Amino acid sequence: MRVRLAILEDDPVQSAWMAQAIKGQPCYEMVGEFGSVEALRRAIPYLKADVILIDIQLPDGSGLDAIRLIRKASPKTRAIVVTVLNDSAILLAAFQVGASGYILKGDDTKSLLVRLEELLAGEVPMSPGIALRLLEHFRKVPGDPGALGSLSTAEREVLGLLSTGMTNKEIAQARGVSVPTIRSQLTSIYQQLQVGKRTEAVALFTRHG
Repeated sequence: MRVRLAILEDDPVQSAWMAQAIKGQPCYEMVGEFGSVEALRRAIPYLKADVILIDIQLPDGSGLDAIRLIRKASPKTRAIVVTVLNDSAILLAAFQVGASGYILKGDDTKSLLVRLEELLAGEVPMSPGIALRLLEHFRKVPGDPGALGSLSTAEREVLGLLSTGMTNKEIAQARGVSVPTIRSQLTSIYQQLQVGKRTEAVALFTRHG
């Protein structure tokens, strides 16, 4: 049985490049190409894809939103991020929300197919350097792990939501408070944990929380 793949990418050139690479392989079948999170949302009940290649920057939201959607609506479907963003914060958030791999758009066709083969072999496909970046990120986690115990219940809940890849706005909506309130809580959290940004706070929470 051929592996069914779909693409979520708003750049028609990038979408065509990935589709062409996939269609040229007898073991794969293209079952959908989408340019927005909403287009994927409408199709997901009928899509029956085994793997979806997902861009992060989309016209109506983030690829992280799409991954959450896939994980909820079709848990067996695996999502691979394909992006230009070689950023630790996005990388960490993508895996937190359930991505099965992380590929940079600078990779060539051969590399894309190799990454897909890795996924089907049970591995976690990543572009060269991404795995090292992820490893180094967790090796060098700044901050004070002991300070996690001093956080209030509300602060721990906010940090837990942050670790799932949610934005400040999404956390505020989930908790029924304003965005400024969440910003204030995050500032307090960063100060107590002795970190300077959200990726460091999430890494500390993920490793020691």
